Amino acid sequence: MKGLNFSPKPFQEAGGLFVVLWLVNLLLAVAFAGSIWFWLQLKDRNGADHRKIDGLKSRQREISRNHDARVREIEELDVKSYRKQVLQYHGIQTAFSTHWARLLDDLGTLLSEDVRLVSLRPGSSTSRKLEKNTRLNLRGEARTKKAQLDFIRTLQKEPAFRNLRFETEEYLEGDVALVFEITFSYKPVGG
Repeated sequence: MKGLNFSPKPFQEAGGLFVVLWLVNLLLAVAFAGSIWFWLQLKDRNGADHRKIDGLKSRQREISRNHDARVREIEELDVKSYRKQVLQYHGIQTAFSTHWARLLDDLGTLLSEDVRLVSLRPGSSTSRKLEKNTRLNLRGEARTKKAQLDFIRTLQKEPAFRNLRFETEEYLEGDVALVFEITFSYKPVGG
């Protein structure tokens, strides 16, 4: 009966087939360890790729939310009130860019003794287009209708004063015969 071999040389009796099986088992164990290592590497790469995809999806959701918010803002934008604000801002800018000293000098040379300037202020343009010259409201007093008409004709002849229009005219008793209001565009010649 053959029993367990406890000799210091256990492979002597087993022969070459046993050595071959032992080497095959060793190679299978190495191949199994290699495949487990490769599988772990693949799992790590797959996890990293999934984390990237999740990050991209969350970024896409954030961009979509921002886009939707901007679309809602655009939908809520009231174009008419925006246009009105633009015209108001243009009026303010135009008032600041008026050459007031030149304007007063030009008006001073046109005024006669019978016409007096009461007020002069920037006006609001009723046209939809933005004007490059300043629209002004002038309120004046004249002793006679002839003095008023002479002043207005003189104003119309000057190239700096354009688009003259009567607004109001009121006849009074006493030293001042009439109060008038006109609007006009002013653009200094050469400026």
